[in-house]
Amino acid sequence: KTGEEDEEILLNIPSKLFIFEKPEEPKDSDPKAKKEQPKPGYAERGTGTLHFNYNKENNYYRMIFRRKPIETLVLNQRIFTGMTPRKQGTNSIQFLGQIIAPKKFEKDEAKNKETNENKLDILLLKCKDEESANKLLALIQKAISESK
Repeated sequence: KTGEEDEEILLNIPSKLFIFEKPEEPKDSDPKAKKEQPKPGYAERGTGTLHFNYNKENNYYRMIFRRKPIETLVLNQRIFTGMTPRKQGTNSIQFLGQIIAPKKFEKDEAKNKETNENKLDILLLKCKDEESANKLLALIQKAISESK
């Protein structure tokens, strides 16, 4: 069971999920360490399938992203008014959300849980084509307007 059995799948698209990462500032004041710091940017969280679902019984929309090949759940995001979705480029949608941390990061997550429990990340979903991105953006915007 996936938990999606009682939901209507409104959109099912192959895509890639990215998270915006801003490197931490170096703790020491060494100027050389600051120069070697990686630049902020998007880091890939996986290639897989995005489902945009509607739960009729409880009247909510959500996005579920599973990474291939073993269908690992990476994103299980209800649509909410503060998501601020917008198109980026021709076939990508940027929005605020929370990804599910992989097992290898669990101890880091536990350490940071107090400060990051309700932290939203900037996420980017790169769709297979412009048509899919437009459909997804329209669905998110419709879901947000219905939830107001």
